[in-house]
Amino acid sequence: MKKVYLFFVTLSIGVLSVLSSGAQNLVTNGDLELWDDPNTPTSWAKAENITQEAVTIHGGTYSGKQLAGTYDLQQDVAGIVGGQTYTISYWFLDNDVDARSRIWSYWLTGTTTLADNAAELRPSVYSSDDPNWVEYTVTIQAPLGADGFRFEVRTYNTGAGGGFIYYDDFLVEQGGSVVTEILDAYAIDATSVDVLYNVDMVSVDPNDYFVTGTAYSTFSGATIDGTNPKLVHLTGANPAMTGDLTLDDVNDDNFSTSFTFYGGILPVSYTNTTNPGGVMDLVHKATFHGIISANDAFNNTWVADGSGTRNGVMIYDYDFDAVALEGDEVIFTAKYAPYQGLSELVTASLINNVSSGNSPYGPDVIAGSEIDETTAIDTDPAESWEGQLVTIENFYVESFDATNFEYRCSWSDGADATYYFNIGDNVVYQFGGLTINVGVTYDAVTGIVDWYNTTSHYRINPRSQNDFVGGEPPASLEIISVNGGIDPFENSNFEVVVQAQDQFGNAAVVGSDVNFTFVSNVGTSGVDFTVASTITGTIGTGLSEVTVTGVQMAPIGTGVVITVNDDATTLNSGVSAAFDVIEFAAPALIITEVMQNPATVLDGVGEYFEVFNTTASAINMNGYVVTDLGTESFTIATDVIVPAGGFAVFGNSADNLVNGDYTVDYEYGASFFLGNSDDEIVIYLPDGTTEVSRVEWDGGPVWPDPNGAAMVFTGTPTTEVNNGANWTTATLREPSYVGPTGDLGSPGTNGSDQNLVAGSSISVDLTVLLEGPYAGSGNMSNGLNTNGYIPLAQPFAPALPYYDMTLADDIVWYYSGSESVASIPTGVVDWVYVQLRDADAPVNATSATIIGEQAAFLLDDGTVVGLDGSSMLDFAVTVSQNLYAVVFHRNHLGIMSANALTDGGGGVYSYDFTSGETQVYGGSNGHKQLESGIWGMIAADGNGNGLIQNSDETAVWKVDLGASGYRGGDFEMTGLTQNTDETNYWKPNLGGGGQTPAKANLGYESQVPK
Repeated sequence: MKKVYLFFVTLSIGVLSVLSSGAQNLVTNGDLELWDDPNTPTSWAKAENITQEAVTIHGGTYSGKQLAGTYDLQQDVAGIVGGQTYTISYWFLDNDVDARSRIWSYWLTGTTTLADNAAELRPSVYSSDDPNWVEYTVTIQAPLGADGFRFEVRTYNTGAGGGFIYYDDFLVEQGGSVVTEILDAYAIDATSVDVLYNVDMVSVDPNDYFVTGTAYSTFSGATIDGTNPKLVHLTGANPAMTGDLTLDDVNDDNFSTSFTFYGGILPVSYTNTTNPGGVMDLVHKATFHGIISANDAFNNTWVADGSGTRNGVMIYDYDFDAVALEGDEVIFTAKYAPYQGLSELVTASLINNVSSGNSPYGPDVIAGSEIDETTAIDTDPAESWEGQLVTIENFYVESFDATNFEYRCSWSDGADATYYFNIGDNVVYQFGGLTINVGVTYDAVTGIVDWYNTTSHYRINPRSQNDFVGGEPPASLEIISVNGGIDPFENSNFEVVVQAQDQFGNAAVVGSDVNFTFVSNVGTSGVDFTVASTITGTIGTGLSEVTVTGVQMAPIGTGVVITVNDDATTLNSGVSAAFDVIEFAAPALIITEVMQNPATVLDGVGEYFEVFNTTASAINMNGYVVTDLGTESFTIATDVIVPAGGFAVFGNSADNLVNGDYTVDYEYGASFFLGNSDDEIVIYLPDGTTEVSRVEWDGGPVWPDPNGAAMVFTGTPTTEVNNGANWTTATLREPSYVGPTGDLGSPGTNGSDQNLVAGSSISVDLTVLLEGPYAGSGNMSNGLNTNGYIPLAQPFAPALPYYDMTLADDIVWYYSGSESVASIPTGVVDWVYVQLRDADAPVNATSATIIGEQAAFLLDDGTVVGLDGSSMLDFAVTVSQNLYAVVFHRNHLGIMSANALTDGGGGVYSYDFTSGETQVYGGSNGHKQLESGIWGMIAADGNGNGLIQNSDETAVWKVDLGASGYRGGDFEMTGLTQNTDETNYWKPNLGGGGQTPAKANLGYESQVPK
């Protein structure tokens, strides 16, 4: 079911108390008599689309006239004392059909908002048209810990445009009296009730409480909640409360207050229109206990408390689907609210998730005739199955309605009578991930029954492909993807996706395991699978495809094709599209220093060697293999990040007390020793065969033969490393050796005897925020990280974007750096991609001026860091004009510094993009104010083309809607693509475009340049 709730409700106004005379109004300029200018009332921090009004006033000379359209008038009021009582009031005039208003205020602790008193301060009702001024007033107790009050009113638009609300005489005064009242109550089980008051409770007595209704019950226990003092837990009801349609009242004799609700656990059957025992009302809350049958991962879940008719119902709630998954046994409260013929529970609140992994009730096998499309609304037998999990067997798919996303199916009773029912998409939105074949007979389909008002009939809604049995049988195996369409490297793992398809080329579910084997149809002679390659796989029962990992081919060649054969020879063979196997370009790491014979410490523990990264991107050496030409070797077993233009040191011992007092990036231990006279160091990629760098020293004829000093490489990054003529003996003990005496060398730095970086390395310290995950106060949430969704390898590779870009000129990410980690560091929000550009002015800092680039991590405080999760970014570059920094993110508009970065000392260039509008090239067009004084990158560029346009909704957000994981349509970056990603980010930002200069013929685009 697709629907939108619209509220047009009259605001209830009442005076709850009388203030003592002479109390102080804590609101500054509450009467709106003072104005900085005609659009700015003095001391009001937020005054959006408001003008000074001198004709329509409540008191004094002026009032405020605010244009409708979700605009705020806001002031943070100081001087609040937690636990004290305050009267809050203001006057408004709503005499306009195109406008409405409501209070939207919070208690504060510092700048942190408190959730207390939501019903009074943030009501769900709005103002209604009235020719007279109306006062909103309430007397409530400030929560403990409150020291301020955010007084805010909002004006909304209800028509095509225009409309005004007038405001005047805002008041916050200490004093007045609050009548203690029960605001809410609900059963926890048959003997327990939770009672919520409007004020903090100091003490409670179980003898003051009783329940009337079905029976008179008293309680043996009453306790105040340890976290929320307004909440009281009643236990030990005697007799136990009965879950029936007789309303119960929980009474508090001490304060003469009561609340009406459904006591005990109410059977789900009381939500079904045709239940012979009756239906619960639309006003009062009830408690239910059942097992979740289905979850659409958006706004609907379905729960049942038994098999058979009338025992299932839908829960409509945007939050409940995240806390109650299919198979969870849950206890929850909710109200009954049928919508367009569909029975629903709304305002659901989870009390207890009892257990998970349970089998839902049913499915009950029903005839297709029981939900025949001619069955009228709220009519049995179909209505009795609404909300329940059922199965229909032996049916034929007649047609597909692409407008309403329904399949019309026929079912026969075996006596020449044919009935028609429909398969709908209420659980799986627009059948994402489901394959249903028209013109095919299926053995069975399982799903939830609902009424769809748009087409006026009942439907069955499957939950996944596993809910279908049978259908058109698979006819062939097909290879639908090799390495995601990117040519694989030789001797390197890539993926092959194999799919079972029917005779029409549609994905087909296999009824039993299908085992298959790959065969290479050689393009260039000799290209074939390696010995280490995975060339077999299985499509499991009930599935239509599988991804085979660990496939390898060698040597290099063009026009290669892979064939997949069914081992049982039942299904026809399929072939892949032609591809090339290309040469692997090993990362440009070189060995630059070797301490093979220390003198002042033990020979073994003082040994080390150093590597240097000659590229502009960090390299992770996790998994690399280091050997000599004999029997010694070790495999790097953790992340070792070699910064761009930086070093990493590998040592026998990491103990500074014994190793000569230098810092080791990786301790290889006793598995590897360096010969004093001659030996070798050879570094390979994780495949164990692709060589990265090597040195073979000879003990004197060509190479240095030092004792108590390191051999150091004196060449440049392009000089041959494995040549002793390019090496010398270290002449100094550099500062990287911490102690003042001992062996000579420069482990981890560009020593005095070396010319590797020679003034060409800088560090960049950047601060940037993303709008999507922004949580306030300069911080972002890191839900993608805590849920384990962030990929271990940088996501800006040529294989992306995540969406179908079929034309050669379509925008793609073109960065091919090899950054990866074994685990994502704590505090990381996501990957970002950073460029440095060198130009005379920002307008000329196009993509043609890039001098350095690397993928990096963005922390939740906005700091951009290296792959270790803490260090600044290093670039092996030299700046000749002015340095500009560019930051890209996969679904936010890219930004460039409006001002040149300057050296703050020690080669560190710092820049804070967040501190003001003019920090980003393009100003407010280039980034967005997230809160006062804090700016961030603009969300909702889902396909990374530098523009926020309709395709970001249709081709990205809608594709990902309801799905969890690392999704481009998840603009808020919670790990779940949902309705708020569209409404809160895409819609407000639609039409925006990145301002980062690209190549001259491309205009301004935010994507990584081609």
